[in-house]
Formats: sequence, structure tokens, C-alpha cells
Amino acid sequence: MAAKESQEPFSRPVPSQRADEKKGRSPGEQAARARLRLDVPAVQAAEEWQRTFDAVPDLIAILDTQHWIVRVNKAMAERLGLAKDRCVGQTCYGLVHGTDEPLPFCPHSRLLQDGEEHTVEVHEERLAGDFLVTVSPLRDSAGRLVGSVHVARDITERKRADDALRESEERYRTLFRCMAIAVSSG
Repeated sequence: MAAKESQEPFSRPVPSQRADEKKGRSPGEQAARARLRLDVPAVQAAEEWQRTFDAVPDLIAILDTQHWIVRVNKAMAERLGLAKDRCVGQTCYGLVHGTDEPLPFCPHSRLLQDGEEHTVEVHEERLAGDFLVTVSPLRDSAGRLVGSVHVARDITERKRADDALRESEERYRTLFRCMAIAVSSG
């Protein structure tokens, strides 16, 4: 009797039990082969998710409710100068800020208090830049808060451009005032 094909988009049809029996496979071996065939889509999905996670240029960390790092993407690990697995199991405030406790402005701490998304601009010397940090709640299937997705976008270049524009505007204001004084005293 042939196995029924699943209508799920990533499932693969399982070959008939007769085909395995004809090849002399034991029921245990048949079951193991069927599990392997069914696990292929799950493995492929996990690999695709990891490639996607690592392709994002923003620094991303998954944090639990105690500020422990559960996972980081490639950009975060590279900016920290560590392998991804060396980041896991450390506190975000210890690894990123070099402190023994969360900083007063910590958006993850605020999220843990109210369960809401938070965004803050941060200058972090240890990461050599300015960042727009957003934390979004991560919940389990029952809706309980289990951590956050912590995304830090490097805005260093934008901040430099803003500062340069402000300085230029100030120079022109000063020049205009000096010219106005010279014209009125002349």
C-alpha cells in the first residue's frame, strides 16, 4: 500500500513500504529512512533561516529574560570580534558594554518591564559607533515573554553627516552675523 502524499508545501512523499521491503530493509531501517526523508525539509528550513539571519547587516542578538545571549548573527559576532558560539551564554551588557549590570537606558530592561517594543540611540565605544537599537518582544506559543530580538543598526555615518551639516550651518550663521555687523558699522 503506497503512502499518502502530504499537502504541506515542504513535505516529501514517503516511498511505499513495499519498495523498502523489496530491498530487504527491516521495519526499523524503514522507519529511520522515513524519518530522515521527513527531516530534510526541517533541516533545509533551519539552514535557510540561518543564512537569512546572517545576511542581515544589522547587529542582531536573541536575548532571554535574564539578558543572556541565546544567538547572534554574523554581523554581531564580527563587530564583537568573536565567533558566534563565543557570544552565546554571555550577558549582553557584559559582552557589549563591559558592565556588570544593564545600563540605565537599556531597552531590553524596559521591554522586560512592560512587554513592549523599545528603541533607543546609543553610542558604544566598544563597538566603535552609534547605533539605533530596537528590541522586540519574543513570546512562546502561550504568549509568555521569553526574551527579545535585539537589533542594532549602525548609524555612525548618518550621525557624522548630521554633525557636519550642523557645523556648516553654524559657520554660515556666524559668517552672516559678522557680515551684518560689518555692514551696519560701515
